[in-house]
Amino acid sequence: MSAGEVAVDLSPDRAEVWEATGELVEATRRLMRHVSTSQADPDRLRAAAAALDAVTAELGEAGPRVLRVPFDEEAVRQVRAGRAWTMFRFNPMMVPLRMVVDGARGRAELTPDSVHEGPPDLLHGGFAAHILDAFLGSLVQAQGRPCYTAGLELAFRAPTLLDVPIVVEGEVAEPEGRKVRATAWISQRGQRTVEATGLFIQPATGSADIF
Repeated sequence: MSAGEVAVDLSPDRAEVWEATGELVEATRRLMRHVSTSQADPDRLRAAAAALDAVTAELGEAGPRVLRVPFDEEAVRQVRAGRAWTMFRFNPMMVPLRMVVDGARGRAELTPDSVHEGPPDLLHGGFAAHILDAFLGSLVQAQGRPCYTAGLELAFRAPTLLDVPIVVEGEVAEPEGRKVRATAWISQRGQRTVEATGLFIQPATGSADIF
């Protein structure tokens, strides 16, 4: 997917903060992968832990909430015009999905790794649920309908391998009042491994920054 990213109008100082935070989050994700698979000896591991504590102290007091890109009307307009929307860009705990929308349909690609492991060498079912819920929620919101997840049904069709690319696809059905239904699935090597059906509810007073 080569679509450009959703552009956010920021002051130069704020733009630099966002760029630097994004770089730090990506470095943190690389660290998480290495920590989960490290073969270093105990002394090196303890030294690394001390170094990380020093970095934490250097960053200063933590803020109350994760930095996030607002999925407001302007962002929705750009997404519907073909720009990509990246979920959880500034949250290293979550799985970052870069979604492209075409009308009521969406698509994202990702390669799960050791951080997402459940059974040996396989994607954890909880991460699969997270991926599909986040994907569907953003796809629904890209239709101009900010909603909350009211229900999510999953069907695990086959194991999802780590270190092998996956494709996430889905589509949104016509709304029924404040209710929106949507379906999505994870495919790997041409086979669907997980399918999801979601029910989403639009709040009486809409929010432009749910996801």
